[in-house]
This record gives sequence, structure tokens and C-alpha cells, in this order.
Amino acid sequence: SDALHASCREYQELVESANSIIIRWDTDGTIRYANRYALDFFGYSRGEFIGKGVLDTIVPAKESTGRDLSAMIEDISTHPERYVSNENENICRNQRRVWVSWTNKAVRNERGDTIEVLSVGNDITDKKRFEQKIYQLAHYDHLTGLPNRNHLAQCLSDTITRAGQEGQHFSVLYIGLDRFKPVNDSLGQDRGDLLLQILGERMQLAADDAAAVARMSGDEFCVVLARHEQPSLAMQSAQQAAQNLLESINRAAVLGEDKVYVTASLCISVFPQHGN
Repeated sequence: SDALHASCREYQELVESANSIIIRWDTDGTIRYANRYALDFFGYSRGEFIGKGVLDTIVPAKESTGRDLSAMIEDISTHPERYVSNENENICRNQRRVWVSWTNKAVRNERGDTIEVLSVGNDITDKKRFEQKIYQLAHYDHLTGLPNRNHLAQCLSDTITRAGQEGQHFSVLYIGLDRFKPVNDSLGQDRGDLLLQILGERMQLAADDAAAVARMSGDEFCVVLARHEQPSLAMQSAQQAAQNLLESINRAAVLGEDKVYVTASLCISVFPQHGN
């Protein structure tokens, strides 16, 4: 009827003019419809977009965090009711990474089978970046970029729990730089900060298989090493890491026109022999 056609046109106009991403895609992951906002947001023309796969067109196979999104897309296509709402990283045509908050609803045929998924999304990139910045400030040292005391405490707690459950052993190395104060006093804080950055990078490289290399405060650092089944292997790992760390610290550091040598003091503690 004319009334039905008019109602359909109004609905189509509403969807096309919406300030949200609206796409329909089938259970094979192929995009069947996208409104103007979705095309503009992801940077495609309609002809370029329709018929493409959701995966690799607007959804990367893996998020920057490492989460497997290919498995998620497959799950949504068959069980959209499990993903009434979700947030994930997306990609635009220019490969810019964005974050979108999605709501998903199954489109079913007369038999009740899911034939398509209707996904409505809103850009939350700024919100996610703000959250990541707050997390970075709370868990990472602003000078060296290393995990800070808060991050290390969580890492240490998790490692103790898992090692305790699995009967494993691991070591913690605590490092204090020797004669660091004279560097600050004689060359200035800027050079002292540069020295900490250089040594922080060296320590990360020297303990490349560590669970965490953290700056605790000032000129003190802490390294949590990987877990081992045997206590002898944990101690061997600690001794080798200690040697590598001390050698990396002892090398000359070039600070502008100055060449500076520092040494470090280091102690080793092994879990569970030395307690929690």
C-alpha cells in the first residue's frame, strides 16, 4: 500500500541520516548495507564497501592489545545474542585505528534462522584514548616509560599466585644505582634524567625474557623474572640476568659532551624459598 511504501521510505531516510554507524552483514561476514555515516566514518564509497568482508575491512584480525577479533566476528555472526553490546578496535580505509561501541541484533528469516546481523556503532575513540592515558599515568613511569611501582605490585602479585598454584619458582632482582647523586649534582637534573632513560632501555634489553622491568623510584629498579619448574633453574636465570644487567649498566653512557660511568648494587630474592 501507499502508506506502507511511505513508512518504508521514512525509515530508510531515518537510517540514512542517522549520526551513528549502521551496517548489516550476513553470517559469512559480508557487508550487505551501510548508511552514509558508516561510509563517511570508515572512508569508503558505497560501491567499495558493500560486498566486502567485515574482517580486514573495518575490523582488524587482532586488536593492538592482541585480542583475536577474527574469532569474535565469527562468534557474533552465529550468536549475535551474546554480543548485544560490545566495544572493539576498528580500522578505517587509511588504516587509522578507532574504537567503536556496538549494539548487535540478529535479522532472522521466517524459520527463525539468523541470516544477517544489524550492527549500530558509535565512535568512542577519544574516550578510549583518555582511559589509556589515565592507565598509562597510573601504571608507568613518566620519565623512562617503564612500569612503575603500582604496575610491578600487580605483576608480582599475579606471578606469586600463578607460581604458587603451579609449584614454580622465580626470582626478583632489586637494583640500586651507585654514585647517581653526583651525576645530578655535577651535570644537572636534565642529564641525570637522560642517564635514567638510557639505563632503563638497557635494562629492558638485558632482561628481555623478564615478566617486568620497573622503575621503583629515583635510581632504584626492580626486575621480576620468568617462572621455572626447578629452583636451580630459577637461580641460574637470576644469576645470568644479574650479570647481564650489571654489565649493561656499567657501560659508558654518553650524555651530550660528557661520558659517564655508573655501577649498581643488586640483590636477588627467590620465590618461594625467601617467602612472599
